Amino acid sequence: MMLAASEAAQRVDMNEVLEILIDRVAALPKDGQEEIVRSVVEIEQRHTGVYALDDDERADILEALAEIERGDVASDDEAAPLFERLRGEVR
Repeated sequence: MMLAASEAAQRVDMNEVLEILIDRVAALPKDGQEEIVRSVVEIEQRHTGVYALDDDERADILEALAEIERGDVASDDEAAPLFERLRGEVR
């Protein structure tokens, strides 16, 4: 796919900005760098349609599936008041 001239110019400018930001990120403490990496991965996943679970999310999902398998779920009657309350908050 060919880029229009203005789109190509914007991409070059954006790449220059990204290179500057990478240098700035390199000067941050490790915690800051890790936060930025997580943010970039999250943005990439939103744009590519692929979401990678982290270990905590995977564990939560597996536990929820195990609860369902054991029958540890609320009945419709038990859940109804919660849904009614939530519907009231949305309106």
